[in-house]
Amino acid sequence: MSDFVDHYMDPTEVTARFAGLAAELPKLTELIDLPYKTNGYRGKAQAQFGTAAASTVSVTSTAYGSEGGNDVTMSLVNPGTANAPLTVSVSGKAVTVNLATNGSGAITSTAAQVVVAVNGSRRGQAAHRQHVPEVTTLTDHLNAPASVSRDPFQMRVLRIGKHRDGSKVGVFFYCQEHAREWVTPLVCVESAERLLRN
Repeated sequence: MSDFVDHYMDPTEVTARFAGLAAELPKLTELIDLPYKTNGYRGKAQAQFGTAAASTVSVTSTAYGSEGGNDVTMSLVNPGTANAPLTVSVSGKAVTVNLATNGSGAITSTAAQVVVAVNGSRRGQAAHRQHVPEVTTLTDHLNAPASVSRDPFQMRVLRIGKHRDGSKVGVFFYCQEHAREWVTPLVCVESAERLLRN
């Protein structure tokens, strides 16, 4: 038999295929959970304020996007008054930074000051330099179907051949060292299928 892979499989499908092989062929295989889980398909939500490298503030949520970080909004606001202090207020998941102004009402807050103020609010982490008043929603920029879990991912090994007395050479076949390597996990799937089916 040949051609066991007929489409690109995401990590959830690859894991399901190996679990299916182990369940179907328990006399030949064993599915082993590795001790550490990966972060899975999730990331922190982020937003950037400003356009130039020297006048940009980047913000990162403390929660993963799928765990509430994508719901955080942040506003950099010109208070429209003279001699206003730099303040941060939080209402639910809305963070508002009222920028400091001078005697003529011009904004005087620096990026470093905004960073300190936002970090001091314990609602996020900021970096870089200056500011421009704007409002945005943080996002993790991840897009995958609901079938792809956002939870930590259990890494597994499919052991083929249960008789292990040291009389035969063992081969460790490892695929997908890096994220977004589309072909390598399918090489492992195809190899396992051919070994077991033939």
